[in-house]
Amino acid sequence: MKTQLQPSNELVIHVDQEHTGLRLVVMLIFIVLLCLTYFVVQSVVSFNNFNLLAILAGVLVAGVGVAIAERQLKRHWHSGKTIQLTPTSLRLMQKELTIVELLLTLEPQTKVHFWGFQVKSHARVPKGWYVLAAGVKRGEAFLSTFCIMSPKEFNTYPATDRFILLESGKSTSKALKAKPLSAEQLLLHQLERMRWNTGVEMTPSDFRQFVETLQSIVP
Repeated sequence: MKTQLQPSNELVIHVDQEHTGLRLVVMLIFIVLLCLTYFVVQSVVSFNNFNLLAILAGVLVAGVGVAIAERQLKRHWHSGKTIQLTPTSLRLMQKELTIVELLLTLEPQTKVHFWGFQVKSHARVPKGWYVLAAGVKRGEAFLSTFCIMSPKEFNTYPATDRFILLESGKSTSKALKAKPLSAEQLLLHQLERMRWNTGVEMTPSDFRQFVETLQSIVP
């Protein structure tokens, strides 16, 4: 996803690429391509009952078609949400409506946190990939962004040392009690629960640019 650098030193990033509308359309495209391919193959290579060839062809064509369509849709059909970062403020916008706004110039009230974890099991994210998050908190206001990185992207990202990996707090041995989490870990776990509910997703490249710009404003 391309970011936009505004003349006023404002960084604008489109977020939440995989929004609900896009997911529904992608699912519909898959079903339509699957059915069309099945009936075409069935009419050419006809069997009396179960036509495995038609099903396999349908899945293959639908999979390729969805991959191409999804790539194009993400490029042109945005969720309407943007992160807008300036030297003085951070805003989450839904088109023209401001959802969250935080001032970045009032230290030490403004706190920036970076954390992450490696995915163990998730329907959407491959095992072994990483979730990296950045959260900005000032008083009760909180705004978090995150990205999903492959192990290769994570290992080549030079700023991974900024991110504190979450500890599970669970013992790997039944004979041992769970190790109590530190105050820092407890805070990050709380922020992670907030990110799960309200965080917005960026592409890895947009996230890297966002983190770099944010740290130049709030070291």
